Amino acid sequence: MIKRLFYGIGQRVKGYVSSLGRGDRLLRLVFVAVCESVTAAALIILLAKRDLTFVFTCCMTFLLVLAPVVAECASMLRMRRGLYAAVQLYMFFPLFGKCARLYFTTLWWDKLMHLFFGAALVLCGLCLLYRLLGEQKRGAAPVLFALCFSIALAALWEMTEFCLDMLFGLDMQMDSVIHGFSSGFFDSAPGLSGTVEGISEVIVNGSILPVGGYIDIGLIDSMLDLIVEAIGAIAASLWCIIDGGRRQPVLDMLAERGRSAAVSAQGRNESASVNL
Repeated sequence: MIKRLFYGIGQRVKGYVSSLGRGDRLLRLVFVAVCESVTAAALIILLAKRDLTFVFTCCMTFLLVLAPVVAECASMLRMRRGLYAAVQLYMFFPLFGKCARLYFTTLWWDKLMHLFFGAALVLCGLCLLYRLLGEQKRGAAPVLFALCFSIALAALWEMTEFCLDMLFGLDMQMDSVIHGFSSGFFDSAPGLSGTVEGISEVIVNGSILPVGGYIDIGLIDSMLDLIVEAIGAIAASLWCIIDGGRRQPVLDMLAERGRSAAVSAQGRNESASVNL
């Protein structure tokens, strides 16, 4: 059984590679080689410095860089070059942001990643829908499904960040410094909320926190992430709807399972019928 499993995987990989043109094969080879080489170099430097902070991120990046190729091979769907390059870079950029500390020094870097995350999930949702239906559908209904798919996965990711922070003491939901907030704990009447404003310092166990305000532990960051992801998803959905009626560029960029496969299969069936 195991031998049959590996044989099936080998046949799938062989069919996937043979279905790619020379340019597509070269593009995937270059992207994977460069991204994996940079990831390996980052891992070696971290280990040499005995800095284990981002070792897990490097290990995850090794797998994520291969994810687009594995997904194409498993589904026998081929992304166009532009989309593949965008997805591949998106898989690699989190490592770059972590090692260069862009998530901490450049405030818009994290939001930029979430913006592209929302847009990419719309394309993945369309790809999944076409795979399940076996054909490409026009109209707003498939795009609406892809939009809901994107927002749902974005919310699932924020839940994952929350769980990892609570279970392992991480700080994936980055904190924000605020100078005021409203809470029901500061008002005696049920259903009302009191407001605290002008917070300039917070004392914890007799020590003043060196942040110049009150620390919001991840709520603002998570909500802004969801909003930015929704903006990216809505923008990608509108693009699909507006351009889909004319040239269907998004549908062409996504998954070409292709008419060529159907034509070749039909040709084999006709040939078999003639031989019989």
